Amino acid sequence: MSIRKQLQGYIAAKDIAPEHVAAALQVSKLRPNHGQWFTFIEQLLLWCAALALVIAALFFIAYNWDDFGRFSKFAGLEVLVILAVASYLKWGKQALVAQVSLMAASIAVGVLLAFFGQTYQTGADPWQLFAIWAALILPWVIVGRFSALWMLWLTLVNLALVLWLVDLRPRWLFFPMYESLLWAMCIVNGLALVAWELILRPCLALTERWSFRLIATVAGTSLTLLALEPIINHNEYSQVDNTAVVVWGLWLLVSVVCYRYWRRDLFMLAGAALSFDTLVVCLFARLLLNDFDIGGFLVLALIIIGLGVGSAIWLRNVQRGWQQ
Repeated sequence: MSIRKQLQGYIAAKDIAPEHVAAALQVSKLRPNHGQWFTFIEQLLLWCAALALVIAALFFIAYNWDDFGRFSKFAGLEVLVILAVASYLKWGKQALVAQVSLMAASIAVGVLLAFFGQTYQTGADPWQLFAIWAALILPWVIVGRFSALWMLWLTLVNLALVLWLVDLRPRWLFFPMYESLLWAMCIVNGLALVAWELILRPCLALTERWSFRLIATVAGTSLTLLALEPIINHNEYSQVDNTAVVVWGLWLLVSVVCYRYWRRDLFMLAGAALSFDTLVVCLFARLLLNDFDIGGFLVLALIIIGLGVGSAIWLRNVQRGWQQ
């Protein structure tokens, strides 16, 4: 158990007097001191400088588009990529500088591809830009071992997949376009979450929680929207397809078991509870509000309050069980 969670347990149990909480935070080093604030500001400025440099190069070339020749435009962007990679090779032992350098190089590659398509008008579909971009920076993503870089790569993969489905509309799709997009987002990000938990986290030491929580949020939101489809759009003339509801139920069960007993994470359990509450509320809204009866709104409000309170109590009991 982390020091933060232990201290939260002591404060909740009133083992630490309220007037001593500030001192406890200072002793446990959970409250940042002047040196930590200085480090944070230094890192923030470094990230802002790298981002500003890439954006400045983009706008500089765009503003002087008519004044530069083709080779001048590409040379400027290629020099930016080379400088970023050279910075990584020179200061690779400094983790932050190396991460910023690879991130800047990865973004610059995308800008370079965009200028290439704009200059030569290749006629390529937009999804190809993101697919090629993701393929080109994949070696850097693997070498960098940086969660934000993996998130950039996964975002490109999602964009390429969505644009590919929208542009080509394959005939083998089993669902309408809206549902197909949600299924694609759910499957891709679900597989990414499994790979993150089983491969990337142990092998590449990617332990930042925000990254896999973001992936889980996208996958869970997509699956929840799919499960809502047969509830919201169902009518007496339509045929109900409960595939998404079944998959959603299995996902909910696996998520609760994994993140309660295997890899404890209250955020993931809260997301599962929110998904469950959303589906139940929509189901009762469908049943109670067909005639817009005022009594139905009252009952629905009570159901929402009950689900919210029940979820909060369950999450609190789970957290207390972990602290024992």
